[in-house]
Amino acid sequence: MNVSINNKVYDLHANLSQYSPEIVLLTETWLKPDISSNEILAPGYNMLCKDPTSKKEVMKLFFSKKHLLVECLDNNPPNLGNADIITVSLKLNSRKSINITGCYIPPW
Repeated sequence: MNVSINNKVYDLHANLSQYSPEIVLLTETWLKPDISSNEILAPGYNMLCKDPTSKKEVMKLFFSKKHLLVECLDNNPPNLGNADIITVSLKLNSRKSINITGCYIPPW
């Protein structure tokens, strides 16, 4: 069974088109490191935090609408075991930003 997002890109794009979310966090994507961002990037969105680790597969992705000012923060700090964490900072205005964190803890 293929659980990768690779074969679900059409469904992802359809969902983004229908609901137009500002921010999307995906975990357990099972993307191969050699997959180009352009192969999964949806129109009108930026992709941040494509996991650059040496894992066999990319586990997390973060999409945001292009008009948002978002930056990827330090992810997967040490001493968190198997937790797969992604944190981004969303700039609201010149003085205020919020951090958004997603976490996946595998069952093993």
